[in-house]
Amino acid sequence: MRCSDCFRSDGNGAHKTQMEAHRASPLFDRSSFTRTRIAASQGTWGGSNPMDEL
Repeated sequence: MRCSDCFRSDGNGAHKTQMEAHRASPLFDRSSFTRTRIAASQGTWGGSNPMDEL
């Protein structure tokens, strides 16, 4: 899965799927909505820098 697949603009990303599963049968006791901003990246993951996709 690419980083950009988690929060797709069409609303069908991995995050939505996991939240729907949690609502049907709780997977964790707490959740939060957190916004982050990447200030820098270094190195690679699987041979490429995932931030290059953004």
